[in-house]
Formats: sequence, C-alpha cells, structure tokens
Amino acid sequence: MGSVVTTVMSWAMWAAIVAFLDPLRAGWLGYLLFFLVLFLAVASTSGIVGYVVRRIITPQQLSAYAVRVALRQGVLLGIFFNIVLFLQLIRLYQWWISIIVIVLFLSIELVFLSFDRVSNQRSQTVHE
Repeated sequence: MGSVVTTVMSWAMWAAIVAFLDPLRAGWLGYLLFFLVLFLAVASTSGIVGYVVRRIITPQQLSAYAVRVALRQGVLLGIFFNIVLFLQLIRLYQWWISIIVIVLFLSIELVFLSFDRVSNQRSQTVHE
C-alpha cells in the first residue's frame, strides 16, 4: 500500500512541477526537482507493474524475490528516462545514444540476473 501511495504522490508532485514551475526562472533547482520526482515516479510505477506481472506469471515465486527484481528494473528504467530527457535538455540526444544506453542497461540487468541464478543454484545445493 505504501508503494502505491508513493507512486500517486510522486506523479502528483511531478504534474505540479510541470504545471507551476517556470524552468527559466527556477534554474538548476527546478531541473533537479523535475528529474528527481520523475525518477521516483517512473521507478515506483514500473516497480509496481513489474511486481504484479511477476506475481501473475510466476505465482510460486517468493514475493521478496519478485519485489527485489521489480524494484531494480524500475530504478534502471527511471535512470534511463532521466538520461534520455537530460540529453534532450542539453540538446545532445540522438536515437543511437538511446540504443547504446539500452544495451548498457540490458547488460547490467543480465549481470544481475546471472548473479541471481548462480546464487539460487548455490542455495539449492546447500539445502540438499
């Protein structure tokens, strides 16, 4: 329930920042607030969606594992959105840069998934 409240509040704060904050007058503090709140909103939303999808697809999976993976992927997605929007802000965004960032984040996620698989295999052999 707390994560749903966080998601709703972060989207409300982001909407308020977009609606009421003039980026030309706010300066770097306005941009910082925009990117921090956007990160929180995207990460919490995608974390909740990822958790729900995991619980539907693999209901036998432990909830703690599903939450951990969903939040990690949500944080990566939030960082990706912020990087792309920041590059657009400073006029350096190119489509191929997005592909490079996607490949980088997919590589990071594959490292985490392979580490989790090795860790699960070790714990199963210890318990046997």
